Amino acid sequence: IRAGKFEALLGWLREKVHRHGRKFEPQELVQKVTGSKIDPAPYLRYLKEKFGQIYGL
Repeated sequence: IRAGKFEALLGWLREKVHRHGRKFEPQELVQKVTGSKIDPAPYLRYLKEKFGQIYGL
């Protein structure tokens, strides 16, 4: 990806996500693709670690 080659990623997205179209609700599709429900905790933890000291969070 760093080299600008997105073929592998695009292939994965087409196989796992795009082929389903609107057959599933977003939450259901995420669970089918990743094996778990959408969980904002890891992202929030990342943001807090990254910006916590800067903004006093």
